[in-house]
Amino acid sequence: MSECEEKLALSGGEKYRTKPFAKWPEFDQHDIDGLLEVVNSGIWSRANYTSHLKFTYESDSVIGRFEQKLIKYQQTNYGVFVNSGTSALHLSFEALDLEPGSEVITTPYTFFATTAPLYKMGLKPVFADIDQYGNLDPERVEECITKDTKAVLLMHCAGYPCKMDRFRELCDKHNLYLIQDCAHAVTSTYLDKPVASYGDISIFSFEASKTLNSGEGGFVTTNSKELFEKIFSIHSCGRPFGGDWRSHVLMCENYRPSEFQGVIATTQLEKLPDQTKRRNFAKAYLDEALKDHPMVEPVPIEGGATQHGNYAYVLRIREAFKKKLTGKRLAIYLETEGIPCNSGYKKLVYDIDFAKQFTTKEERNAYKEHCPMAVDYLKYTVWIPQTILISPKEDLDDVVGAINKIYRCLSK
Repeated sequence: MSECEEKLALSGGEKYRTKPFAKWPEFDQHDIDGLLEVVNSGIWSRANYTSHLKFTYESDSVIGRFEQKLIKYQQTNYGVFVNSGTSALHLSFEALDLEPGSEVITTPYTFFATTAPLYKMGLKPVFADIDQYGNLDPERVEECITKDTKAVLLMHCAGYPCKMDRFRELCDKHNLYLIQDCAHAVTSTYLDKPVASYGDISIFSFEASKTLNSGEGGFVTTNSKELFEKIFSIHSCGRPFGGDWRSHVLMCENYRPSEFQGVIATTQLEKLPDQTKRRNFAKAYLDEALKDHPMVEPVPIEGGATQHGNYAYVLRIREAFKKKLTGKRLAIYLETEGIPCNSGYKKLVYDIDFAKQFTTKEERNAYKEHCPMAVDYLKYTVWIPQTILISPKEDLDDVVGAINKIYRCLSK
């Protein structure tokens, strides 16, 4: 077909790609055998390994063994596997036990679960602007610090590592907790160190879309023995660490996962190094192919960022195209051409329906004014999921080809 005859699939043209991309999750007989081993053991909860007279950490369960593997991977001292990343965030702030009204500086460009525990516990999220990588800007964060600020809550956008040396320095200087939502960042490193190792508390999500996937699941890690023991207690109905299983000294939920989640997390962790190599190749390949593209630009790895978590491949729409194209519109074009993608978050956190009950319209308008980069990122980015990044090179060529087709059609 000649370029002059070329039409977008959305306008009735031929779809650029009709084949499926790589299947996700990737599993094999090892995963199945692990599940069967747990089934046949008859021990489906770590609770079955715990003494009723002394409730404490054990490493005999599948969950306990996985915890040891992941903290070694993350270069941290302690870790607790829980039933979701959302639960991990909630129990982290339960463990900190900050005074109601305390301020926590965080990003407006994130999933609702990042900030939900703050609202639930009567804390005040203070939204600072982001940088060109989609992450909190440490300089904007420092401008927001007041006498009521108690913590900084980071989110590593799509797996791009935040400026961890600067954030650690800033939090130490102002005596603030550094809390991290690493849901996208299980493999992310900054200055060759896992990003989780910089935080006072860091959490992960193993939900089905994540690069480490146990269907559902989450993780809390810390280098503080005191925080670990409190987190461990909170994750199991407030039972006192080292005390009687039948005692409940804190009013808490049950955040424990099953041994089935533990075994899948374990077998999937073994696959992660190979998958990470493939995602790294895909990001480098797409970066090179699209670095001079007139319509979109990739987000390059630079500065102290040494490993992208590659939860998604993010593209920003260039200034020259912003009058005719938004991220949402480009995502529709790509989807109809056979390239799975989305436009990231639908709203900034302070504009999500449930959050509006905690702020006035004037406050939300002020955040829009003070967070122009977040507003721009929301409107002009496209996210290509990590499942595309484990696909072979010829599939990546189709991603580039579809983008080129859309550019040609929009440039007529």
